[in-house]
Amino acid sequence: GKGVFRKLAEYATEQLMKSEVNVIYTFPNAKSIHTFLKYNGYSKIETFSTFILPVKVENIIAAKIRFLNIHKVIGVASDLIFDAKSASRNSDFLVEKQERITPDMVELFLAFNAQFENALTRDYAYLHWRYEEKPHGKHYFFTVRKGVKPAACVILSVEELLGCKALVILDFAMISTEAFAQLIAIIRKDSSKYFNENIGMLYTSVSNSNNDSFLKSGFVKIPERFNPRALHLLGKNVSENQKEVLTASNWNFTLSEWDVL
Repeated sequence: GKGVFRKLAEYATEQLMKSEVNVIYTFPNAKSIHTFLKYNGYSKIETFSTFILPVKVENIIAAKIRFLNIHKVIGVASDLIFDAKSASRNSDFLVEKQERITPDMVELFLAFNAQFENALTRDYAYLHWRYEEKPHGKHYFFTVRKGVKPAACVILSVEELLGCKALVILDFAMISTEAFAQLIAIIRKDSSKYFNENIGMLYTSVSNSNNDSFLKSGFVKIPERFNPRALHLLGKNVSENQKEVLTASNWNFTLSEWDVL
């Protein structure tokens, strides 16, 4: 109640504006968003879209209800629905679990991000620092290729969500939505083979510019009012040359930028 956070935010913003950066972004929580918007000159760019794709609905329901095996009955029926929504397996695509970030993955990330005005530079230095050098947590790298080069890739972690194990998509890149849908479908179908966990769902939160790829891959978008931790992306334009920085369609951000998981 003494305005300490407001003063800290003002100081940080002032220091950044003295540097050579053109854009400042942040993901404030519900308690701090008002300060950034009213006192620090930030604008809301977008609220991330949150998606889930059940792998085994029984595991999700069982975390809350186990009465008369109702979780198994509902789970079997629901899994059939999501099976139908997933892409049919195409033998032209080959999924590979990678032990490390490969040059082909870096090339794919750079090409994918080049489609957007605003995105972090996902070169090898960044990806290695973010996922291979991070001191806690384990990350999993998957690619799918059609021919010689990867056509899509994802970086995952296993987290506890809604009382069950979830595959969290931290980052991704693709040449086409078809390739991405194939990769997601195979990871979902063969999760027991790839992970030593009883996976209940895939989960992610991303810029709205990527909505189409996730919806076409079978994911369900969670309404914001039902999301207990919606991610709000705020931005501050420091340079007059960055006129389109606050346009949501120009952004490609993932949970990687949030940098909590």
